Amino acid sequence: TNYTVTGVDAQGCIDTETVTVVLNALPTVSVSTSNAIICTGETSTLTATGANTYLWNTTSIGSAIVVNPTTNTVYTVTGTDANLCSNTSSVSITVNLIPVFSLGADTSICEDKQLSLSQPFNGATVLWNDNSNADTLLVNQLGSYWCSVTQSGCSYTDTIQVSIDSLANAKFGYTISNSDITLIDSSTFATSYKWYFGDGDS
Repeated sequence: TNYTVTGVDAQGCIDTETVTVVLNALPTVSVSTSNAIICTGETSTLTATGANTYLWNTTSIGSAIVVNPTTNTVYTVTGTDANLCSNTSSVSITVNLIPVFSLGADTSICEDKQLSLSQPFNGATVLWNDNSNADTLLVNQLGSYWCSVTQSGCSYTDTIQVSIDSLANAKFGYTISNSDITLIDSSTFATSYKWYFGDGDS
């Protein structure tokens, strides 16, 4: 746009001056993200385009930054073009929690017992090492058992080692020498003992 001004001095002399004002359009700044939804501990790369220089609300500069928010966060970038005109753009990053859980410490069970393993998240996708999908798994065999839980796209796996303790087998023999009877323990897998003699004594 041209703007003209005419000036007249005290002697009636006239002069004019014209100036041209160029109105530059604002840059069209946009932001893309490698991952708009991430799990706790993960990162996302934000990339801005449409300008010459960029300043983020994290105080970082440059067209691309890597972020690792711990909660849902909005990132805003201000882009400036060659004419020093600026515009902004924003992007939201959603952070989903990893469903952390524990199957418990490694343990042992008696061979006639079973152990119930479970995960605590309602509505989660569950996968056990035997390809079952229930919230609970009953265990009665020696081995390593794992459970993988996925919720809101985030997964966690825990493992437990289960060993089997053999049942104690109580057994004894005896010897007789004159009037003395000697009882001889031949039990297996026993760690403690208690004798019963049928007379109320033990």
